[in-house]
Amino acid sequence: MGVMSFLRDGESRRLDRQARPAGQGDLPTGSAALTNSPINATRRPDGRHAPPGGRHAVALARSTTSRFTASPRHIPHASRVRSAMPGTPQSFLAGLAAEVQDGPVGRSEFVFLHGLTFDRRHWHPVLDELRAGGEEHRTLALDLPGHGGSPRWPAYQLRDVTEAVHRAAVEAGFGRPVVVGHSIGGVLATLYAATHPAAGVVNIDQPLLAGPFAEMLRRNEQVLRSEDCLRVWDELISTMGVEQLAPAARELVASADTPRQDLLLGYWSELMTASPSDLTTKREEDLRAISAAGLPYLHVSGRQVPPGYRAWQKRALPEAGIAVVPSHSHFPHLTHPAELAALISRLPGAR
Repeated sequence: MGVMSFLRDGESRRLDRQARPAGQGDLPTGSAALTNSPINATRRPDGRHAPPGGRHAVALARSTTSRFTASPRHIPHASRVRSAMPGTPQSFLAGLAAEVQDGPVGRSEFVFLHGLTFDRRHWHPVLDELRAGGEEHRTLALDLPGHGGSPRWPAYQLRDVTEAVHRAAVEAGFGRPVVVGHSIGGVLATLYAATHPAAGVVNIDQPLLAGPFAEMLRRNEQVLRSEDCLRVWDELISTMGVEQLAPAARELVASADTPRQDLLLGYWSELMTASPSDLTTKREEDLRAISAAGLPYLHVSGRQVPPGYRAWQKRALPEAGIAVVPSHSHFPHLTHPAELAALISRLPGAR
């Protein structure tokens, strides 16, 4: 096991509990891998497109069973929490499907926001680790609009989605939560803290400089607006390092992934319409608002963060920290749930 240390001012935190298998090179993930790649997919039996190698990963994922659910004796009220899984939410808050774990007044409040096309089940491993640690935090895991058990919307502007998340948090009785977001949920967590009372942000594997990714989307806009739109998503997910996940985590990614054209076009609409300079300006304004509020901000990445991005983030938000969790995938919260739970619960602002 390695040592977990906290370094600020552009330095990184490293969690070296899991070594990479010998002989494997760095795996490109997400938008970085797609930026200069043509969309080249093959047909699945169901008519959807699958990138080369993707069908095997999905088949393997669906052939496994989950091992992430912790024993009920280790989790307070586990039977109540799990009785609603995986389909029915415990409740609806401000129109969004929600799971709420109550805790003593004055304890930390955490709001969890999943990535695009996924749902709140992605947070079960981290939530289990938080509960197993004995800390009675108050947690709220939501299905974003159009995802999981939450209803579809006519459009999905990120500011509108952020407002819905805030209304759900208020309805749950949360005042100043730490907002934890994965992928596009990291953008929403950033927007939330920039515009509403919050205690901090944990952004999991979501760079806020979206220029190259936005360019890729614009190049493929015709495909995205056609009946073959899921080709883009299948090619993208093939770069996310799903093959690096344990079987149970691969199953979770496969079973909680519901790509639809309305979600892709809706949640990516800002990326496809705003200029790169406008996108950068918006994110800088958000980070400066967080800095002005004195909030802690932690960017968690599954691989080393480029120096240029570190420098940009430091200029906009000098107080921000960077944690590198060596997952070599887009899903460090699934490869290292215990480490993520520790990072989240130890964030300055959590109590």
